[in-house]
Amino acid sequence: MRRFGGGTASLDDLIGCWSRSSGRDLSGWAQEWLRTEGESTLRASVEAGADGTLASLAVEQDEPRTHRVGIGLYDRPGPGSALRRRR
Repeated sequence: MRRFGGGTASLDDLIGCWSRSSGRDLSGWAQEWLRTEGESTLRASVEAGADGTLASLAVEQDEPRTHRVGIGLYDRPGPGSALRRRR
């Protein structure tokens, strides 16, 4: 507020403040998420082994942007229930 009080701030000013406050350079994040149009769609690419178990799993995206994604493996012990095996 002291720096821009009574005036206007640009997006670069805001990102600069966030970068100084966080101690990280957020200009790349801003380019990917704030200055790029469209949405990024994530899809799971799954391959089953010969025995029917999971052989491979990859997350693919159509518009490359940095994501942090947690993936969990679940068992279904019965109808309407799920038990997380691994994250």
